[in-house]
Parts: sequence; C-alpha cells; structure tokens
Amino acid sequence: HINQKNIAIEKILADGFATMYANYLNSETLLRLIDTFTVEGYKVLFRVGLALLTNATQSLLEANNLNEFREVLISESQKLDANTLSRLAFGVYLSRDKFDRLDLLHKETLLNVSKTEELEAARRWPSWDPKWPKQSSILKSKADFLQLWIWLPPQCHIGDFEMLFNTRDDGYNLSALYDKVFTYMYICIYIKRFYFIEQSLFFKKKKKKFKVCRTTEYTGTNRNDN
Repeated sequence: HINQKNIAIEKILADGFATMYANYLNSETLLRLIDTFTVEGYKVLFRVGLALLTNATQSLLEANNLNEFREVLISESQKLDANTLSRLAFGVYLSRDKFDRLDLLHKETLLNVSKTEELEAARRWPSWDPKWPKQSSILKSKADFLQLWIWLPPQCHIGDFEMLFNTRDDGYNLSALYDKVFTYMYICIYIKRFYFIEQSLFFKKKKKKFKVCRTTEYTGTNRNDN
C-alpha cells in the first residue's frame, strides 16, 4: 500500500525518531517513553516506530497520501496508553542485523534541522541557571536540560524549568522534598539508589495529593546517588 501510494514513510519515522514521537503520543505515554529511553537507549525508538505502525495498520491502509498517513498515525497513536505501547514495542522480534539496517536507513533519511527550527526550539527554553549541571550527576550540560525540556509534553512548558531538590544540597529527608514540591503541578524526579536500582518518577498533582503517573526500575552498577 505504501509503495502503491508513493508514501515516504521514512520521513514520518525520521521525524518521530528525532522528536521522540512527541507529536504522536499522549502526555503520560510520552513520559513513559522518555523513561524507557534513558534505560534502553535510542534503539527503543525503532521499536516504538514499528509498534505505532502495527497498532494503526488497518486505518493506515485507507490513507491515500503522506499527509493523510501522518494524520491517521498521530490520531491512532495518541489513543495508546503506556502499557499497550510497551507490549507492542517489545513484542516485536528484531535481530541485531535488523537494528543495524534500521539505523542505517534512519541516518540516510533523517531530515536536517534548519536554522529556523533551531531558533524555534531555543525560544521554548525560558531560562537557564549555570548551577544546574553541577547539581546533577545525570544531566551534565545545558544541552541535556534543553533536550529534556523539548521532550516534555507542552503543558509541562508553562513557567520556568526549576531545579527544586537534590540530595547533595538538601539531604535525604522526604518531608523536605515534599515541602519543596508541594505547590508545583508537574514534578519530574530522578532517583538513584546505591549499587543496583535506579528509578525515574513523574508526578502529577491532583488536588492536594500527588499521583505517580509512571515509574521505571532497572539494574545497574553506578554508585552515584542523586
């Protein structure tokens, strides 16, 4: 169908890959993908691309051109919850050779970012504090913070990005953490435990309580603590 309609699907996937599918997924599912990306690396984005196509296959067969194809894919993908997307993404078997071919295809078709797009991305960044990289052993540079900011859902862009709490300066008192984040609607918390467990949590404030939207754990050997 794609060949018959001359639909350049590689352009859609390259765009999704470059933006971590920010325009394709709903807020909570996108945040789960960001979590998974920090654990699995960039190759998970290939899995997600295939999962989105698999999920929307029947509807995509009705698309007659590139714009219709993109609109249908976005519409169907935004219906996916995080668990369903994970099941679809990791339910597909991909060999190392297949990953390598996908990686090569991506590099060949990735659209160059224009100067205008770069300036537009920069304008989304509301402020910058040079002290922030010194407060985190995960986010090392301004580029890391900027990339994280762009990947967050649009509603998380309201107001300035703020570093609220880190264990080096604030210690390990959970009451102190709660006091600092109590008045904020969206809070992204990265937690490293000694030796083997790392967690990333995203909280959404609901009334006077915080709801854990998603959490990820994985094994590791890094002994740094945040």
